Amino acid sequence: MKKDNLSRHKFETTILNRFLVSVVYEKQNIYSLQLSFAQSGREEVEIPVPLCQLIQELKEYLLGERKQFSSFALAYDDFPEFSSTLYDFLRKIPYGKVLKYGEVAQALGDVNLSRAVGICLGKNPIMILIPCHRIVGEKKLGGFSSPDGILMKDYLLRLEGAIL
Repeated sequence: MKKDNLSRHKFETTILNRFLVSVVYEKQNIYSLQLSFAQSGREEVEIPVPLCQLIQELKEYLLGERKQFSSFALAYDDFPEFSSTLYDFLRKIPYGKVLKYGEVAQALGDVNLSRAVGICLGKNPIMILIPCHRIVGEKKLGGFSSPDGILMKDYLLRLEGAIL
């Protein structure tokens, strides 16, 4: 049974004068995390207490100082079983490592699930913490659900040293 979202909060801030972070959360649960390149003129705002550690770790990650995040409570339990299984798998992919869609499908038990993997990744609501940017196509980077799309995916993979 899905919970209503009346008690959820949306928070947006600019970090490092370059990135816009948008988080939907309830208490300690993160429902959505989006990262995009910020438009100039936006300022950082006071961070709600439940998000202080997350925002600090995002800053460290984007500065290249953090390779692993704490175990934040990510709220995707209401998702279909395949999505939850995929997201759990993705959370174990280490910093700087990339896998192809087919490799992920094979690891999940069926190489024919490549397309389903791609569709599910396109719906990932919690980017970075569920590192869908680390999944690439056979010959291209593939898509990315960030508002900045492939530009952000390319940026994150270069940050992690996964592509030069």
